[in-house]
Amino acid sequence: MRMLFLLNIPSPNRVNFFNELGKRCELTVLFETNASTERDESWKAYQFKNFEGVVLPGKRISLDTAFCPSVIKYLKKGKYDCVIIANLASPTGLLAVAWMKMKHIPYYYEGDGGIAGRERGIKARLKKFIISSARICFSTTDDFDKYCMTYGAKQEKIRRYPFSSIFESDILKEVPDEQRKTALKKELDIKESNIILSVGRIIHLKGFDILLNAFSEMETSTWGLYIIGGKVNREFQEIIIKRRIKNVHFIDFELPDELRKYYEAADIFVLPTRYDPWGLVINEAMAAGLPVITTYDCGAGTAMIASEENGFLYEAEDMDALKKYLLLLMQNDIMRRGMGEKALEIVHGYTLEKMAERHCCILSEDCEK
Repeated sequence: MRMLFLLNIPSPNRVNFFNELGKRCELTVLFETNASTERDESWKAYQFKNFEGVVLPGKRISLDTAFCPSVIKYLKKGKYDCVIIANLASPTGLLAVAWMKMKHIPYYYEGDGGIAGRERGIKARLKKFIISSARICFSTTDDFDKYCMTYGAKQEKIRRYPFSSIFESDILKEVPDEQRKTALKKELDIKESNIILSVGRIIHLKGFDILLNAFSEMETSTWGLYIIGGKVNREFQEIIIKRRIKNVHFIDFELPDELRKYYEAADIFVLPTRYDPWGLVINEAMAAGLPVITTYDCGAGTAMIASEENGFLYEAEDMDALKKYLLLLMQNDIMRRGMGEKALEIVHGYTLEKMAERHCCILSEDCEK
């Protein structure tokens, strides 16, 4: 199968996916820019191994989008069995769809999440212009199904796929024992006996203020809260000072190998997000055998967390619920281990291999019709 994918930037997890997908088909991926301007240099250390990756020439429009008229040159070649649009909010994606609709060329739409009905006027009409005419919409969650249907997709045209950033080989064989966790804590210079870990950009949307306030109201003398993703900002620093919170550590962005050590050393993973279309850190935490606490506004949470089996879900902003679930896990190491074992079982269904396999299955079935 000859496949063309349109995307805005070659993010690390997407490049890994395309390298996996490229093992199963003849794949070309067109990117609008080489990287987002808000990401560090490590995001540019990608390798296109199993697919043809092309960064199109064009004029940058925002942090991670550009207008690239040269996309038409590739579409004119007409050598692809399927074209997948994954840059919905981009003028390049809009141009590509307009041209394909004019030429009566079928295309597919893929997204990893979205909030239905937020847009009005021209933005809503443009989304409907793309989504309503897609041959199939690739969706990650029930909420994203609703998003697609809000903009004109028919339910029978929606197909579910597992979104991921991890390979099967990244999943631990078992939950790390205390000896392993202790050794990693020593290597990472962690003084506390136990760790609550969170990973994400240090912004208000991630809900770290809720986590800090909940942590401040618990007995945490042997527990450390580690938040990885950037330096502490003014908002969170003021909470720490006002609440006199101890054992809180903000750590700058870590490369994957180093970050994996924190996952394995940790005891509980929390993503207190106010909204995440998916939240790939959930996949990563579960691959390390961690019980997960996150909100109903996290796509990966609603898809991957079987409440009270491998973690807990709560309403964003509900600090009391977060505190309750933290205490349950902090006070019960048997529960933590049991949930971690269940997490390892579930996450096998959410790998890059499964993601690539599902794409090929959906497209093969559709092309045979």
